[in-house]
Order: sequence, then C-alpha cells, then structure tokens
Amino acid sequence: MNAVTVESEVVVARWHAELGGDLVRIAISRGGPVGGFTGWRPMMPVTTWAVTKEETE
Repeated sequence: MNAVTVESEVVVARWHAELGGDLVRIAISRGGPVGGFTGWRPMMPVTTWAVTKEETE
C-alpha cells in the first residue's frame, strides 16, 4: 500500500501496528533552477507498507 496524505498514512500506521510488515518512506528531490544556479526541490514523499501473509496448512 502506498500513502501520500496524512489521512492515508494514519490508516497505514494502524495496519502496520496490527499486522507488522515493512514500512518505508521514500523522498525524492529534483534539480531545478534557482537564479543562475541549480538547487534541489523536494517532491512529496511516499510512504509504502508491505506485508506478506503467511501460508497456513
């Protein structure tokens, strides 16, 4: 599951607390002009939650 908003991160945090799994936040910046120079402009971070259901016999 991927989340970008605070509201969706609340859902992800609840499920992660209940079910475990891996919780990762990815942040990317792009280079862009700042006057005659180049600077980094952050993009919105994405929170990713991954969980694997264990097999039952």
